[in-house]
Amino acid sequence: MREMVRKMVCPIGGGCSEVVESKYGKTFGFDNDILGILYYIAIGAAWSVLLVWPDLSAWVLRLIVIAVSGAFVFTNYLLYVQLFILKKECFWCVIAAFVNYALFFSVLWQIL
Repeated sequence: MREMVRKMVCPIGGGCSEVVESKYGKTFGFDNDILGILYYIAIGAAWSVLLVWPDLSAWVLRLIVIAVSGAFVFTNYLLYVQLFILKKECFWCVIAAFVNYALFFSVLWQIL
């Protein structure tokens, strides 16, 4: 049986499929979109742990800082790839980058 594959709908720019399906669309063999979803779930779970068990806050906050810092660096790399290597813009990727920037700066604000 043939698998149905749909092209991504990109409301602005039209380069979503080209970006996501490029050789840069995977990291360590995993699709970047799946890694992103797992990252957001992990960050949400970590914030939930902070709410439920505040005595773990120092340890969990350190993990959150490490995760959002890594995502910030990786987001900058992926934006560079989009704009300067592929020369295509993916609307959804840029939205995810803004979410990652917001997470990074909100966590930075929390710890300062």
